Amino acid sequence: MVEDRWREFYEAGDYERCAYLAGEEMDEYVDRFLDETGADPDSFASVGCGPAVTEFALAERHPDMEFYCCDISEDVIRDDHEVADRRDLSNISFRVRSLPDLDVGREFDIVYCMATLYFVEAIEDAIEALYDHVEPGGYLIFNYPNEATREWLRGQPEQKREFFALVDSGTNLITRTEIERLLGTEASDYWSFVGAADQRSGDSPAVFVRR
Repeated sequence: MVEDRWREFYEAGDYERCAYLAGEEMDEYVDRFLDETGADPDSFASVGCGPAVTEFALAERHPDMEFYCCDISEDVIRDDHEVADRRDLSNISFRVRSLPDLDVGREFDIVYCMATLYFVEAIEDAIEALYDHVEPGGYLIFNYPNEATREWLRGQPEQKREFFALVDSGTNLITRTEIERLLGTEASDYWSFVGAADQRSGDSPAVFVRR
């Protein structure tokens, strides 16, 4: 299973603490999003946080905001706890959770899910679960696999294609139109909104929706 591959990947401990998709600029895009929308969130949930590079950067800049981060891997969550302790960050916490069964018992002003839905088979259930955890008036931000993602993957090494097996097989591809139909609301292009339209907007589209 894809989930088992990620557990094994983080269990080995030989991974870089890096932000996926757009690298170190990912946290800057979140700040730009907050500026452009005028949002002043008290809580921010990151689902599939991995090494949480983006989330740590944001937590340091926004000490009054609560950051709730979760990932499927117990090992990466343990590592993240240790980093938070070393940096003396009391406004960020970590839990082991997985999609689509994301019952954390509360809602958040911002729910953020990047570079994660590639690896979830029940993608519609996962997107609904993310949306269900957004406070009314809050925002859901996420990227998703589409046919262009699958085309990009065909040019990648076999090892990467194994990690992205669900995308490679076309099992969990989805379109923006299908997302809008699923959530019953408009989905706007996140990359364009934050001035990063060149950041894989074709093969790794990202959207935001307001609840």
